[in-house]
Amino acid sequence: RFNLNPRFFYYFNEGTVLSAGLNTSFEKREGGFIPKILKEDNPQSNFTEVNQTGRVASQLKFDHKYGEQSHFFIKNSVSVFDREITIPQYQFAGKQTASFSEIGLAKYAEKTEWVGGLNLWTDQFSEKRLNTTNLRNYNLVTVGGFVQNVFSASKKLTLETGLRLDYQNEYGMFLLPRLSALYHINNDLSMRFGGGLGYKSPTIFAQESEEV
Repeated sequence: RFNLNPRFFYYFNEGTVLSAGLNTSFEKREGGFIPKILKEDNPQSNFTEVNQTGRVASQLKFDHKYGEQSHFFIKNSVSVFDREITIPQYQFAGKQTASFSEIGLAKYAEKTEWVGGLNLWTDQFSEKRLNTTNLRNYNLVTVGGFVQNVFSASKKLTLETGLRLDYQNEYGMFLLPRLSALYHINNDLSMRFGGGLGYKSPTIFAQESEEV
């Protein structure tokens, strides 16, 4: 396995920062029946499993503070994941390209904090045609907007509320409210209650499909 993760920061002034990073990981892993891996003649088993993966992901973030009460930010990340699996009588290979972009504004006051913004997610997978005729390709795009508020109702109670509206190109609109309450019983003990709605777009990358 080989990893290289450089990170770069540029400070325009005291309140404006640009950061950029790159995460890379390349790996080849081979397992199975040990004599077969070592290329020894042994009739007991011929099972081996070879995993080759390559991942390159970028991170970009821009922060700008307006005094002590406002904060503007832009985030972006792009990830490319290439994978190939080989076992006896089966082979799988494909490339997944995903991205996340966000722009938002935060405003702070003595007892409350507001954060709002827009998001864009993309997720595309292209399977290599090896031993299957039904390629499991997909292309998902999600556009969303969000707003959340943190309110210090008292020294002991903090309320956090949020609302998100997403539009997904395959599955339509999702309205996602969220509510959370944090209560400080004393200086050493606190408890949190919360709930909300969420969803996940179905893809072939799940533990169950890995087993199959």
